[in-house]
Order: sequence, then structure tokens, then C-alpha cells
Amino acid sequence: TRVRLARNLKQYPFPARATDKQREAVEQKVKDALLSGNSILSKEFRFLPLESASEEEAVSLVERHIVSPEFISDRRGKAVLISEDESISIMINEEDHLRIQVLREGLSLKEAAETADRIDTLLSETEFAALTETVSQKVTELCRDLAAGKIDIEPMKTRDRSACTYCQYKAICR
Repeated sequence: TRVRLARNLKQYPFPARATDKQREAVEQKVKDALLSGNSILSKEFRFLPLESASEEEAVSLVERHIVSPEFISDRRGKAVLISEDESISIMINEEDHLRIQVLREGLSLKEAAETADRIDTLLSETEFAALTETVSQKVTELCRDLAAGKIDIEPMKTRDRSACTYCQYKAICR
């Protein structure tokens, strides 16, 4: 099971649109916040700037599902925090400024989501109160709801039409 949460810093453009200098600033800001002496992450995670990683080490991170293949394609201004057991990674400057990833064995969606949420809360309590939610956050929330059995019927509707028009279950739906 894998759960990913994405966060972005309000004052910086997305990594794909950021300059090298802006990506470096995000990396430094995140590193300073996450590895400060007060942070629990400073004791349990190691920090790896991708620019200093060898090709073999970068590929190994992908093979071990710690980072995505896209993440290592351009390593400028990117880094990753990795937990001791490698079940948690926090990618800096992937598609978003922060990508929190939690891996668990089996079908442990609830446990993985709770862990990701605790890390997100920890980040929010430090320097990241200004982080904005992204689509990945909403998808994680929807997965949590599905795992809990909460499935609301809310079909897409526009001014002129609705998904109900084409649905084979419209006769039995509310």
C-alpha cells in the first residue's frame, strides 16, 4: 500500500516552472524546517540532496520505490528525506514542493494514510502553515473515505447535462 500527500509553498512557483535558484530556495527552506533540532524528523530521517547522489544510488532509490523515476530525471534543486526503515520518504521539488510518501505491506491503507497525515500535521506545526492543498491530498481523502465505506452519490453536473444521462444505474439511483 502506498499513500502520497503533496504540499506546496504559497510563495514559490511549482517546481516545473521554478528557476534553479527558486528550487534551491525551496530545498533549503524545507531542509531547515524539517531538520531543525526541534523536529522529530531530524533524528529519524536522513537527508539526501539528489545532485550529490550517484547514478547508481538514484536508480536504486527508484527500484526500492522510495522516489519516482521522474524525480531522478533532473536532479537540480531536489532532495529526499528517507526514514531509517525506508517506509517513509519526503521528496522535495518533485511535481510539488513536498511529496510525502508512506509505504506499508499488504492492504494497510488506513495505517499508511494515518502515518502520512501525522507527518503532514507535524510539518504544518513547524514552518508549513502556509502550505496549500493539492489534488493528491483530495485523492488521498477520497481513498480514505472509500476504505471506510463512505461512497456518496454525487455525479458530475454541468449547466446542460449530467453524468446520470449516460449511467446504466439511473433507474435505481436516488
